[in-house]
Amino acid sequence: MLFYILLCLVHVGLPCHITITGNNNVSCSTELEMKVKELESKVKSNALKTKVEELKNRTEVIESKNIDLEMKVRELERKVQSNALKAKIDELKERIEIIESQNKGSCGKKNLAFKKTCGQSSFHSIHKCDKAVDGDLNNFIHTQIVMKNGAWQGESYPYWWVDLKSSCLIKKIRIYNRKDCCGNRLRNAEVTIGNSLSSMKLCGYYKGPAANGEIVNISCREPKVARYVKVMIKEKTIEETVVNFAEVEVFS
Repeated sequence: MLFYILLCLVHVGLPCHITITGNNNVSCSTELEMKVKELESKVKSNALKTKVEELKNRTEVIESKNIDLEMKVRELERKVQSNALKAKIDELKERIEIIESQNKGSCGKKNLAFKKTCGQSSFHSIHKCDKAVDGDLNNFIHTQIVMKNGAWQGESYPYWWVDLKSSCLIKKIRIYNRKDCCGNRLRNAEVTIGNSLSSMKLCGYYKGPAANGEIVNISCREPKVARYVKVMIKEKTIEETVVNFAEVEVFS
């Protein structure tokens, strides 16, 4: 063993730290090598600390995002609950209105649209909206129309509406088609009702096309309390797409 130690000292030629293990193995490290190893150990330790700090920062970021997400989820849940509560309140109000309307019978059995305020998407010549609520079946309303390339061109989704002035339980709408011509223009007609023109619900739908002078009765699938009635031709194409019926009656 002494031989190996001496050999190590002679070979290195530098101050040497001699280590003898339990298995009689001899290792010889110079002071420089020891410092290098110490430095490597510190570098590894610093790298480990950096990695730990990095993981801590990432954990904090994730936890912060989780907190934000939980807050957003709770806020969304509150909104959903609020909307659900609002919808329930609106439903109860509508039921109360229906019951009151049925009990009071304030709307009666007469035509509720007669001589009431009305409007339409556009008009052609003298054929304005009031022609559909004047009780005269010999005139008619008419939205815009022009002759172009040999065909009559109207507008996309033309409509007509009437304000009943009070909320009533609407059950049926009767449309009297124009008598003299063009009855087939009454087609794909959607009838909606509501307490404002911005919150209308479907009453019924007429596929058509209708004939000249035909009377179209549309019963609401689910009668509702409403103040406004609207008739729209649900067609995007503009060829022959106009509203030009003679009269509209509304019944409770």
